[in-house]
Amino acid sequence: MKPSKQIPTFYVHGFRGNDSSTQQMVDAAMSYSQNKTFLRVTIDLLGNIDYDGDLGDGPHPIVQVVFKDRFVGNIGITRYLDMILPALANTYHFTQFNAVGHSLGATSLVLEAMKKHRSSHFPRLNKLVLLAGPFDGVVYLGDFPNVNQLTKKADRF
Repeated sequence: MKPSKQIPTFYVHGFRGNDSSTQQMVDAAMSYSQNKTFLRVTIDLLGNIDYDGDLGDGPHPIVQVVFKDRFVGNIGITRYLDMILPALANTYHFTQFNAVGHSLGATSLVLEAMKKHRSSHFPRLNKLVLLAGPFDGVVYLGDFPNVNQLTKKADRF
């Protein structure tokens, strides 16, 4: 099947977040893009994925990612993204995606992009927006604030 020209934008919340964490961003993006619908993808601890809504046929459809386990950390979020992104890419035939990450969702998206950016079986990250990511602080449960630091090489994939 021919690859889609669509480049969906994924909205990913952080630790203790839920659909309301990114809903205002989703609503604003829908208004701006004049999308009439969006796809909400909810994943539970066992990796079961529920879909609600529709991707639509616009050039930049919106996907809201929701983790049922609100206390999921970086490793869990990246594991869930490892399941969600290829599943949707296979269904909707897109090869690139944009992403907006809030809080721990931001750091998880960076980890995901660094792990998968050269994989031919995984959609390629096109654009990334990071909001309030704890890049120079607490990243994992049990971390102490201001211990983790980015190096000069951290900006390179």
